[in-house]
Amino acid sequence: MALRRFADLQKKLNADPVLKAEYHRVMNEYIELGHMSLVVDESLPGYYLPHHAVIKATSATTKTRVVFDASAKTSMGMSLNDTLMVGPTIQLKLIEHLLRFRSYKFVITADIAKMYRQISIAPSDRRYQRVFWLQQERIRVFELNTVTFGVSSAPFLAIRTVHKLTSDESVDYPKGAEVLTRDLYVDDLLSGANTFEEIVQIRDEVIEILKRGGFDIPQRASNHPQALNNLSKKTANIEFLTDESPVH
Repeated sequence: MALRRFADLQKKLNADPVLKAEYHRVMNEYIELGHMSLVVDESLPGYYLPHHAVIKATSATTKTRVVFDASAKTSMGMSLNDTLMVGPTIQLKLIEHLLRFRSYKFVITADIAKMYRQISIAPSDRRYQRVFWLQQERIRVFELNTVTFGVSSAPFLAIRTVHKLTSDESVDYPKGAEVLTRDLYVDDLLSGANTFEEIVQIRDEVIEILKRGGFDIPQRASNHPQALNNLSKKTANIEFLTDESPVH
């Protein structure tokens, strides 16, 4: 089933050179970053994930995203997602985040880059995340080494990992740990404060905690014109106040 869908994918990509180039770029990045590895021994049974492209032209960052289908049924009528425990919801509802966000005088938002892909899964479990891909124009079997979007347990695993990180680092960064536990919605941070000093403290402690866990948080925005100053790396240069331009 996965091989048949991979053949269909190749036909689609060959018909669209631009999409093909972008798809190959994304998959090659997986290999270069160590998020996907070639399988040497295919004798062990596993699960093969079909994959396809989702295009979001309006995205400021990732236009083409590779989505893995862990709900695809095997010849036995079961999928990987059918066999997994999903895990409980351990984040607040979105409406709670939005209401709290609107209560602050100063706000800050941020986005964790490739959040799922920064979290390794046990090597013994990686055979359940096999995919077909090309190496030197040959179809080969690879394994995804990290938490994977499309697998039903992925959201819980990612959020639980961040919660464990904040717990471990709460002694050194109590404010950042509190904010990350409360104000993170999947990979998006929606936080704020009523003083400039506190917003800067939140910014710096959140960055340090995430850095200790191997996470990068390059995209940031704030309605305070100085809240993003003195950052060595940022991809969002935001200089706006809500009374001038509320749109970012």
